[in-house]
Amino acid sequence: MAGQPAIRGSELIDFGMAWHVESGGQTFKDVRLPAKIGEPVPGGTMVLEKSLPEQIESNTSLFFRASHQKVKVYMGDRSIYSFGWDEHRLFGKTPASTWVVIPLDEAESGASVRIELTGVYERYTNKVNEVYIGDKSAILREIFDQRVGSLLMCQILITLGAGMIAVSAVLRNNRITASLLRLGILSIIVGVWSICVTNTLQILYGNVYVLLNFEFFAFGLLLPVFIWFLLSFQHYRDQKWLNWLFWASVAEFLLIEVLQVTGIADYMESIIMTHAMMVGVIGCVIVAGIRDLYRKQAASEEKISLAAVLMLLAFAGIDLVRFYQVNITDEGFYTRIGTLIFVALWALEVIRNISRQFVNMAKTEALEVLAYEDLMTGLKNRTAFEERLNTFESTSDGDDAYIVAFDMNGLKDINDKFGHMKGDQAIITIARIIKDAFDKRGTCYRTGGDEICVILTGSEIPEHSSLHETLRKFEEAIAAESKSMEIEFSVAAGYSKASIQEKKDIYQAYREADRRMYACKHKMKGRSRAHEG
Repeated sequence: MAGQPAIRGSELIDFGMAWHVESGGQTFKDVRLPAKIGEPVPGGTMVLEKSLPEQIESNTSLFFRASHQKVKVYMGDRSIYSFGWDEHRLFGKTPASTWVVIPLDEAESGASVRIELTGVYERYTNKVNEVYIGDKSAILREIFDQRVGSLLMCQILITLGAGMIAVSAVLRNNRITASLLRLGILSIIVGVWSICVTNTLQILYGNVYVLLNFEFFAFGLLLPVFIWFLLSFQHYRDQKWLNWLFWASVAEFLLIEVLQVTGIADYMESIIMTHAMMVGVIGCVIVAGIRDLYRKQAASEEKISLAAVLMLLAFAGIDLVRFYQVNITDEGFYTRIGTLIFVALWALEVIRNISRQFVNMAKTEALEVLAYEDLMTGLKNRTAFEERLNTFESTSDGDDAYIVAFDMNGLKDINDKFGHMKGDQAIITIARIIKDAFDKRGTCYRTGGDEICVILTGSEIPEHSSLHETLRKFEEAIAAESKSMEIEFSVAAGYSKASIQEKKDIYQAYREADRRMYACKHKMKGRSRAHEG
């Protein structure tokens, strides 16, 4: 074999021309790499030979990728590199795939290099990837230049996934954000699997065997998490077949892990099971979607799912063909494109659903405010008061309760002399004072025009003397406000305690507090007439 022209160490050249190859008992000359050469032979070794350039500068290396192959490299008769023969593996047959970088010396210029590749799996025994020669910096640039698009997509997927998980954590609404959380997890798993498939992590972490197992573990999770995401939508939860497929995918994932650990069949030998399961699930989703579209029964999320899955299937199908038919080193490129489109479509749909649901929640809360809140005073209204009485169960949970009834004196005179706006201002002032006095210990309700009630339960119940003192301070505050507003008004109050020991329920306590309030009201009117006389 003739020598090659001189090469400078800073250059990176394609060294894939004119190789002499022996494979499966056959000899091939002037082979152009990458290539599949001859027929695959179980456990067979392929031998490649070629002369190095006539002049090699320092810092030059021979560079290629071995795909599930054991490697031996000789310079003449001298062994200079070995991979996959002596490495310790916990389980599995393959030493994984690796970037082979063999430093060359100036003295080796023009020497004959021999590469022996022993495929662990039959389909890799006749496969050879690109071969380059140049310095290490040029080699690194070549790796990243070839995969910059893939790495960018991986980064986008992982960043999108982390963002969706963060948003779902901030919103803290399991019912609304479940789909966003699951889509985020799916996006991260796809990103992690994809970055492993790009074969770039070896540069940062040298143990390719660990990276291979991490890659296949993430790959095995893709299908269960994909179905888990679909099941976050009510339409898909109602589909029994999809629930069955979810548990089937989980069982298949666990089975593959058991086969790998026990050595019965490793990941590469069982990967066809995962591919078949993926094709089956995607096919079922597509058939069900088309059927519902035909019947005009498809939910909005099913329409999005059908479009996204069809897009994902188209791109993943290209990778499946490439995986089984074409000699490639980046086996998930088109799947990443399809997944990115899938995640983007679903992210937009999920965010739109969340926005729509939050708007509906806001409307519901606004209606609840209108239904249960008195708009003039800001207190709870009569409806809320009646519901509280109906749901109060002092006899079943052992809680006692105080109920305090208030009624304003002098409202009619204020309305007649100063107008209804002044009367409303007096009611608002009384409500504020009652809320300041009791809101931290109970709930305040405006039960009528100038009537207010307070319910205090559980740990909110004060001692009798404390409640009496609170009411005394309340009367002082009312008197001060009446004076400052230059209108005369007061508030009558009465209270009673609902108690199990006294066999008095909340309704009895309310009626008694109301009677005491009116008794207080008559007493205050008597004092007022005596004062005027």
